[in-house]
Amino acid sequence: MTVESQFNSIAQLYDRQRPSLIPCFSDFYGVAIDNLNLSIPSPHILDLGAGTGLFSEFVLQKFPDAKITLVDISEKMRILLVKDFCQIKI
Repeated sequence: MTVESQFNSIAQLYDRQRPSLIPCFSDFYGVAIDNLNLSIPSPHILDLGAGTGLFSEFVLQKFPDAKITLVDISEKMRILLVKDFCQIKI
């Protein structure tokens, strides 16, 4: 089984599983976001291994004018990513 096929197989459950699989889920993402010490209000960010865009959603909460390029190997993750981000913004 390839990495891509593994992520394709769990794509639909990915976001729902994160809070139960990552202890202190909010803190986990919150610490990462708090450590983004960016001096510009609209940074350009590259999110490698973006999955469904969960991390980038947190980034956009702190930097709503950020320009984010999201990359992921899994086609099914990318499909969910586009679906979710079309509701937010691209």
